[in-house]
Amino acid sequence: MNFTYSQVELDYLSKKDKKFKEAIEQIGFIPVGNSSDPFIKVIQSILAPLDNGHELFEKLEKSFEKLTPYTLTKIKEKKLHALKIPQFQVLCIKDFAARVYRNQYDLTQLSSTDEGLLEASLCAIPGLTFEAIEEFKKSPSNNIEPLERENETILKGMRMLYRHRAIDDAKFDRYSKRYQPHGQVAALYLAAIANGAIADLTDPQPKNKK
Repeated sequence: MNFTYSQVELDYLSKKDKKFKEAIEQIGFIPVGNSSDPFIKVIQSILAPLDNGHELFEKLEKSFEKLTPYTLTKIKEKKLHALKIPQFQVLCIKDFAARVYRNQYDLTQLSSTDEGLLEASLCAIPGLTFEAIEEFKKSPSNNIEPLERENETILKGMRMLYRHRAIDDAKFDRYSKRYQPHGQVAALYLAAIANGAIADLTDPQPKNKK
């Protein structure tokens, strides 16, 4: 299911939970919405490392009926500058859009489940920074993890964030109530944590001994 969110929801979660605030600051804004489209995901990822990256993407999206390789290839740089997009990102966006429009880049590679192929495909995009590549890899599909007690991804994210060996019903209820009414946004970040978005956070759950 598609959904959108903004800094308002992140500010709410940050005020409610100190550890969640720290996680948000480390992970940054996670692109959603059109993220199932690999072309859009790259554009989002180019802008995402900027402090106001998600706001710039929203402005860019609102400036067009639809963001496509054609529209971004044909647009004048000065129109992107008018949206306050920095020159480096403008050049990256224009170059990538032109390559896709001229069939010089295969977008299907960006949907690969092979991590090696995906990494190579991203590195082949001129000007795409390490930070932008990491943003692309961590950005989710439109299938947002539900904030449910039975969801192992969410439980893992909670264990890692709050440093619990296990999440019982009482802990789950306490945290999930704290997130409301923005539980879906919280679930987005918990899933990112579970999938390694914060490198130094490990899962405290005891390993099964063989």
